[in-house]
Amino acid sequence: SNSATLGAELEDLLLSVKDPEIKRRISTIINALNMASDPRKATVDPDTGKKDPGPQELAEQLIQIVKNKVPFV
Repeated sequence: SNSATLGAELEDLLLSVKDPEIKRRISTIINALNMASDPRKATVDPDTGKKDPGPQELAEQLIQIVKNKVPFV
């Protein structure tokens, strides 16, 4: 499936990334992909009562973080 392929690619990326924050966020995206495959696994933030962000939202957040870390040339 598409999410399995993406998950495998993210796991490969995880091995080559050095930045601990980015590694943690990639791991979170991998977990979110696994959770998204089964709606019964959806998690809710107990403090807010809102659903936790899905893989797409987490990936968008990671993109912004990487953009801010990498200087534009």
